[in-house]
Amino acid sequence: MQSWWMMQSWWLSERITHRGNKPGHLMVENIRQRVGGKKAFEKGRAKYESLAFLIKNLYYEDIAINIPNTSDLEAQGIKVYLNQNKTINIFNMYHQPNNKLIDDGTMAQFLTDNTIIVGDLNAKHQLWGCSTPNPRGKIHSNLFGENDFMCLNDGNPTHHSYSYNTAQALDISFSSPNIFHKCKWQILKSIGSDHLPILIEISTKTKTSPIKEKFWNFKKANWNLYQKNTNEDFRKAPTRIKDLEQNWISFKNTIIKAAKVSIPRGNIKKWIPNYTHQAKDIQTLITKRNELQKKVHPKPNKV
Repeated sequence: MQSWWMMQSWWLSERITHRGNKPGHLMVENIRQRVGGKKAFEKGRAKYESLAFLIKNLYYEDIAINIPNTSDLEAQGIKVYLNQNKTINIFNMYHQPNNKLIDDGTMAQFLTDNTIIVGDLNAKHQLWGCSTPNPRGKIHSNLFGENDFMCLNDGNPTHHSYSYNTAQALDISFSSPNIFHKCKWQILKSIGSDHLPILIEISTKTKTSPIKEKFWNFKKANWNLYQKNTNEDFRKAPTRIKDLEQNWISFKNTIIKAAKVSIPRGNIKKWIPNYTHQAKDIQTLITKRNELQKKVHPKPNKV
């Protein structure tokens, strides 16, 4: 039995980690904060806050999303491959706090099997922990219910307004019924944002193989061979003036291809991260921070 984790927040939004030989990471972050060291996959409708998947050690592919130009919904989706036969669809959404609603036809494309939907839709309903519903919350509650999607929220607030001293469940998490029983949802301690991090653990059986981290040994590189190979491939590659994306892919593939035959690689024996929540010194600081937050921001009123 393997476990996959997803961490949802709107500063450091999502992480899926495979509990095994080597973790894979999936994070969805708001464009306001950058997280380095991982491959960024930014796609989808993003007119205001912008959404981005940050992925490491996971096999995935983009899911095409159709959203009308008149809608201000932001959404992106990827299909994560657990193995050859198992996949999980993950959709991340943001909808501005206004009076616009999302039509059922737009939402229908997200309501498929093996799917988890997370996001801040600024929708309020008692189903996920708000005391009173708003029109958007009523529509989403009915739509999810009609498609048998299950709410993962446990009723606790996920957003704290320090200005108004209120708390509400704005970050919602839903799963398709076939994987609901495998999901465990919980809120984590604050990491500095007014939205709290959310951890979703998904237990599933899957075969895994260890992934070895490697480094490029530039000291032993054959730069003459590297220059020869890149020059030859650049001369052969057609230049598409209007297709910037294809030009970038061609350039990147040429560099990587030449590097693999001219620059030796070695295994990383032991990697020590620069920052970890498990570090003793960091744990002490986190505890102090949490105590100060409780003093400065007393328990807010739930709305």
